[in-house]
Amino acid sequence: MNPQLTELLWGLGLRLPVMAVALAGIGWSVLNWKKAPAASLFTALACAILLLSGCIITPMFVYFPRMMAENAPAADAFNRIIMTNRMILGAANLCFATSVGVLIFAVFAGRASTQAVVERDRPPPLRDKPETDPDDRIKAV
Repeated sequence: MNPQLTELLWGLGLRLPVMAVALAGIGWSVLNWKKAPAASLFTALACAILLLSGCIITPMFVYFPRMMAENAPAADAFNRIIMTNRMILGAANLCFATSVGVLIFAVFAGRASTQAVVERDRPPPLRDKPETDPDDRIKAV
């Protein structure tokens, strides 16, 4: 078996729990779309970013350092591999930070939209009216 393919499958296997949680988050947000549409939208967006970053960053770690080392002079290959790994790790951290930021935004967007639904569904307040007799005359105090 190709060693790069083996390394890719191991990398995807290690990212599998995160990607499974991201898929579950997308499913949960779709199920709750009618209750809180704004929160569900941002939750699905954050989970999609996390899922796509897991699918894209892992192959980058497998293939980019090798490509950079092949095109570098022998003395500079190790430094290019290190720099490439740092750049990929920076991109992975940026994707993760964006996902967390969008999830935090979804929390506050969810509070606003849920509060609006609660206010909309609340029955109107009862008016204070004087007590009446069964024949609709006002009772004497």
